Amino acid sequence: MPKKKQVCTNRYTLSRTFLAGFALMLFLGMPACTEQSGTVSDEQLFRKAAAYDHAMAFVPPGEFQMGSSGPQSLPDERPVHTVYVSGFYIDRYEVTNAQYRRFVLATGRPAPRVDAPWAEPYNWSGSDYPPGTGMHPAVLVSWHDAAAYAAWAGKRLPTEAEWEKAARAGITGKNFPLGDRLELNQANYFKSYLRAKKLRPVGSYEPNALGLHDMAGNVWEWCRDWYGAGYYKGSGAIDPQGPPHGDCKVFRGGAWMSEEQFLRCSQRGKNSPDLKSPMVGFRCVRSADQPEAHGGSGG
Repeated sequence: MPKKKQVCTNRYTLSRTFLAGFALMLFLGMPACTEQSGTVSDEQLFRKAAAYDHAMAFVPPGEFQMGSSGPQSLPDERPVHTVYVSGFYIDRYEVTNAQYRRFVLATGRPAPRVDAPWAEPYNWSGSDYPPGTGMHPAVLVSWHDAAAYAAWAGKRLPTEAEWEKAARAGITGKNFPLGDRLELNQANYFKSYLRAKKLRPVGSYEPNALGLHDMAGNVWEWCRDWYGAGYYKGSGAIDPQGPPHGDCKVFRGGAWMSEEQFLRCSQRGKNSPDLKSPMVGFRCVRSADQPEAHGGSGG
């Protein structure tokens, strides 16, 4: 019998929580994205975007405990298993609109846009992102878009193992990048209707021990791997790459409309690689033995 195709949807993107929250924002007159204070010229943002391309942290090679067996853990996070990951570099920040615009202008790839009312606050006009959002994470980007940007920048998307190791930053067995608890000033996430829910500029919150910002919250981040619900039961112990094929791609880290439990280091999200959401963005990595490229990301 042919294998049943997996449905690539889950409660982490465009969920009822998001739609209810978004409707409330419209009711209260709160914008989904707000302009940054002050005026920043296109040239300044262009230079800052170029600098962010090279703002990477080194994650040293070694083992770590991947997954979770805690009370909030889900079946696809089990069992906890030892994984060795080779050294690599990872972006300190999620890729921003200003960075992504350089890619759009250089390659002619279509700018982020979805023809739906909920996407209007995030849709680009031609090659211009929404006013005042240059340092916000790029959203409405599919997995294919993110992978294309990474290749243009001389990088790639992180594997699940690389992403989780970087998020944990040497902290063993903890729920979040900064420890077992998550405070409001540590991440951009859904807490209650008393807190404004919106995308925020990258780097707005305290980094983890590796100097990585927004590994919890702001936007979910695409990973390289196909999703496999039972993959941890038989995954490789050295640089696992995920299943060889699948229907869904993995994303990690939780988003601005996610509840606290979905920001845990071990939480696995999934969806179609064609998905474009205001809650999903990405950051890139580069293998330690890969020379830094300047063709796409230089300048």
